[in-house]
Amino acid sequence: MAASTKWIPSDGREPGRTDAWVENLDEAVRAQISHLKLVKRVGPQAVIVDIPRHQEFTAIASILAQHGVSFVEIAENSQVTLSVLAPQAWHHEGSDTQQLFSMPVLTRPGWQRVVLKCTVPSLAQSLSALYSDAVVIERVYDY
Repeated sequence: MAASTKWIPSDGREPGRTDAWVENLDEAVRAQISHLKLVKRVGPQAVIVDIPRHQEFTAIASILAQHGVSFVEIAENSQVTLSVLAPQAWHHEGSDTQQLFSMPVLTRPGWQRVVLKCTVPSLAQSLSALYSDAVVIERVYDY
């Protein structure tokens, strides 16, 4: 079941929020995140939620992942891109994510920006693994 489609109005403005299909979201976690809105239930443990886009999406996705919430789709997409900041010597080792490219961070010598791609269902696990690697999760791109 797909999340509701977000369309771009004819004036070209992007919507400020996006829908995500998540599983295992309990009421206590949902109550902690004021900007997370329930759109509809799609199963006993599955709901569609409305989440602010951009940097707020990254923060909320990280909180959800830390609380065992899993993602099924984000804006009807099955893959997602994320960027991290890591020491230059760090190399991505995860099996659920693919490194697309990296580049040095010129304003932070010894650090690099690494762009990764993963499937949406593996996002929570990938975020947890990245946190345990002590890299900085810069952005989860919510499309």
